[in-house]
Amino acid sequence: MTTMMPGETVIPGETVIHSETVIHSETLTQGSIHSQTLPQREPLSTLAGKNILLVDGDARVLEDLSNSLTRQGYCVTTARDGAAGLRKATCQPTNLAIIDAHLPDADGMQICAQLTEEPQTCGIPVIVLSDQGGPCIVRQARAAGSSYFLRKPFDPNVLLALVEKSLHVRHELWLS
Repeated sequence: MTTMMPGETVIPGETVIHSETVIHSETLTQGSIHSQTLPQREPLSTLAGKNILLVDGDARVLEDLSNSLTRQGYCVTTARDGAAGLRKATCQPTNLAIIDAHLPDADGMQICAQLTEEPQTCGIPVIVLSDQGGPCIVRQARAAGSSYFLRKPFDPNVLLALVEKSLHVRHELWLS
């Protein structure tokens, strides 16, 4: 066990978020701490104007979703593949990610899992979209860390409700 600052204790094997820095303490047994600075994120004070990342291989789906969410007051960033989506999520402020389960370069479930496992992006809620349905794919999405699953084609009002709920839940966590 190592004390970082008065009253703060880091246990070997844990990851601790300290202010804007993530401290990986698995190297404590060797007497050192590896830390990484998180990207600046704005406080979630309102739902409108929040940054939403859309990741889908279909340009038409990206355009339709982007237009719909922009009309609602959201700032939208798009990516046509998983690698670009991961890069944008780590380099730009992102309050929500909407990811297709089947991307041209990767499995959308793996991209979701990477987002939810990385210290820089683990706080971003994820909605997974898929043209497949059934309990098996829903369980896969939940196991990958998604907040919600929505089957294509979907009612845009349902997606909007899930977006608002995802951002509202995140907003409540930020304030507590």
